[in-house]
Amino acid sequence: MNAVLWLIAETWSRPKLDLSRPPDQVKGSEEFYRIYRNLKPSSTEKRMIDSALDKLKQNMMAGDKIQRPQWPPYYVRRYRISNLWKFNMSKAARLIYTLLSENGRWVVVVLEMFLTHKEYEKRFGYC
Repeated sequence: MNAVLWLIAETWSRPKLDLSRPPDQVKGSEEFYRIYRNLKPSSTEKRMIDSALDKLKQNMMAGDKIQRPQWPPYYVRRYRISNLWKFNMSKAARLIYTLLSENGRWVVVVLEMFLTHKEYEKRFGYC
């Protein structure tokens, strides 16, 4: 390819992928469901998590992206993630999730939830 065509190809404006939209599916890891299943239906924690999941169902980028140097090695080893997000459910509680593209469909996978900030700090090595 000659230099002019290469330059045009490199600077051609590609349409940006809009991820600020509802995902095709929201699901949880086995770890997440093990804890979620045991919550009482009317508990404050269950309502808080359900509200967070509803927000993620509306916008998969509702959380904050976590920069790669802050990723716990546990998530990289166990789930082989390529992105990591956190959703602040309260001042202390967090949902940790990743986004996957499966056959052109976007899926939010909730990896883990932390109902106390101390649990979150321990997983991320902040304490």
